[in-house]
Amino acid sequence: MVQDIKIFISCHKEYYVPKHPFLYPIQVGADFEHKLFQGMQPDNTGENISFLNRRYCELTALYWAWKNVSADYYGLFHYRRYFSFIETHIRPYKILTEPDNSTLLLHGFEPQNMLEVINKYDIIVPVPEKMFISAYDHYKQSKYHHIEDLEMIRDIVKVFYPNFSEAVEEYFESKALFFGNMSIMKKDIFNDYCRWLFKILNEFDNRKDFSNYNSKEMRVNGYLGERL
Repeated sequence: MVQDIKIFISCHKEYYVPKHPFLYPIQVGADFEHKLFQGMQPDNTGENISFLNRRYCELTALYWAWKNVSADYYGLFHYRRYFSFIETHIRPYKILTEPDNSTLLLHGFEPQNMLEVINKYDIIVPVPEKMFISAYDHYKQSKYHHIEDLEMIRDIVKVFYPNFSEAVEEYFESKALFFGNMSIMKKDIFNDYCRWLFKILNEFDNRKDFSNYNSKEMRVNGYLGERL
């Protein structure tokens, strides 16, 4: 049974993360902060894109983990969003007001249970949220989102990864959406995914003019990462 599991908890502000053998709090956007959060790994050490956090959001934590950490499984949660490891809890994820140890135990965070659950799967992602409109129309109608950005991503994927073209169109028509950029993945899949994801987003950066975007619109790479 694989035991080297690292789940990074993305934190954009100081927040309590329980001490746990599989949970690693990481301060995102550390390049823009004068203060480092106590007990957290900043995302601006080693090879990093902390300076892009205003666009990439929690994905700067994912990039830092990819480039700087060795593990058998890699995960990404948020400061209040955690998976439940009780497999009868079929929900997208839990939003916890205070993710203390007692609360986490109610959601199966006993290390041996987590090991058994995680080792069953190559990838764990949130249960998709069922929407009343397609993923394409949801992006088009969402505040601070611009549909031309999603269309640019479609074009980039079709150029670099034409074998994904059918999957892109299937997703655009789907009414099941995945939010939060949250997952747990086996090492080889995680590495392949990050190479794929950041190549696409880097090409988007090269093509896109962000000069007229406000602070909410500027989070576009994070929004697009969820769709990818």
